[in-house]
Amino acid sequence: MKTDTLKLPHGYTVDIHIDEHSANPFEDWDCEPPIAVFCERKIENYKGGDLNLPVLLSHIPAEKWETREGKREVANALPWSLREIGEAMRGYYGDQTFRDAVEELAGESAPCGWGDAGEYFDTMERVAHVAGVPCYNGQSNGYSQGGSALVFVAALPDWVGKVGAGGDLREQCRATFELWSAWAWGDVYGVATMYRPNGEEIKDGSCWGFYGGDHKKSGLMEHCESMVEYDRDNLRRERAAWNDAACRDIATV
Repeated sequence: MKTDTLKLPHGYTVDIHIDEHSANPFEDWDCEPPIAVFCERKIENYKGGDLNLPVLLSHIPAEKWETREGKREVANALPWSLREIGEAMRGYYGDQTFRDAVEELAGESAPCGWGDAGEYFDTMERVAHVAGVPCYNGQSNGYSQGGSALVFVAALPDWVGKVGAGGDLREQCRATFELWSAWAWGDVYGVATMYRPNGEEIKDGSCWGFYGGDHKKSGLMEHCESMVEYDRDNLRRERAAWNDAACRDIATV
C-alpha cells in the first residue's frame, strides 16, 4: 500500500510503502535490551530476557541490603510501608531478612490492571535507580482508541556485557522504546520504487524494514540518497563508455 512519494536530490523520487511483513526486533534480532510491556492486562517479555521487579531487586548491590542507609534507600523506592515489610519479615515460617521479605512481597505483586501496572513500572524505575541500572519508562500510544501500552526498558548488566553497549545507556533504552512503538503500531516502512527525473524506474532500489515515521532518523532517506548517487555514478560510467565507443567508431571511418 503506497503511503507517500518523497522528493530526492537531483530530481529523483521514491514511493514509500507500509512494510506489512516487518520483523519483530525483539524476537528476530539478538541485540535489543530487556523490555517489559503491559498490554491486555499482563506483562510480556521478549527474547531479551525477563524484566520485572524481582529481577531489578536482584541487581541492587549487596551492601545496600545490609546497612541502615541502604535499607532506607531500598524501602523508599518500594510501594510498601515499613510496617508491611516488617510483617513480611516476621512471616509464617519465622524471621526473614529484610531482603527476603522485600523479595517475597515483590514476587506477589504482579499487576492485573492498567493503574496497577503504572504504579508497578514506576516502582521498577525507582528500584532501577537504586540498583544503578539505566532505564526508560513510558507509555506508547497507537492510532486507535484503546491502543496503548506501558513499556519499560532496562540496560541490565548482562545485556550490556553481551552486546558491548556503551555511551548513554538511558538514551539507548529510550530508542528501544521508540523501536517497539514503531513495530507495535505498524509504523514501519519500505522503499518500493525509485524513479529517475525522466520517470524511468531504478532497478534494485527497493529496501524494507525502516522503523519509525521519521524517515531521516530511521535511515530510509540515507538509503534513498545513497541509491541516487549510485545510480548517477552508473549513468556517468555508461555515458563515458558510450562516448568512448563513439570516438572509436569515428576514428575508424
